Amino acid sequence: MRNDAGTGPLVPVLHIARRGAVFDSETARQIATLTPRFDSGPPTGQLVLLLEVLGILTRAQTVMPLASARFDAGAPPRKEATRLGRVLDLLHASYARPLAATQLAGEMGMSERTLRRFFKSHMGSTIQDYVMGLRLGRAAALLLSSDMPVYRVAEETGFENLSHFNRQFVRHKSMTPTAFRKSRFAGK
Repeated sequence: MRNDAGTGPLVPVLHIARRGAVFDSETARQIATLTPRFDSGPPTGQLVLLLEVLGILTRAQTVMPLASARFDAGAPPRKEATRLGRVLDLLHASYARPLAATQLAGEMGMSERTLRRFFKSHMGSTIQDYVMGLRLGRAAALLLSSDMPVYRVAEETGFENLSHFNRQFVRHKSMTPTAFRKSRFAGK
């Protein structure tokens, strides 16, 4: 792991981790052996364990960000974070039957245009794209964790049209829902 001049070895890792990170398999294995110990022991022991985990992360051979460089996980000011949290709560609670933008804006006490700009500036995507991600993420989870027929997964996640569900799934996951479900058994 490269160390920028004037910073400790943890700073570059934390900078990358703001976008989500995947570590090499050896680093992941080392941390996986430690994580069960977080649930027990005194708080001081847990703090020492956390420092040990951070030390392992600094020695990682490979750290790859999950999100693109456009993604910025910097925390917004408290008032905006609270407002953003309320918007996200409403979207998560109703993703299968999303609120109309005008209804969501009314709930937030904003104009529709202001809501759209606010959301885009903090989340880096449109409200519609975010909701589609929620729906497809839930669909993927259902496909992998249940034997529910694909048409029922589509209905459960708010798609009224199976062909639209299939098109969106292929667009975002690069495979059909059926192929995605079968992929869980690949390599077993």
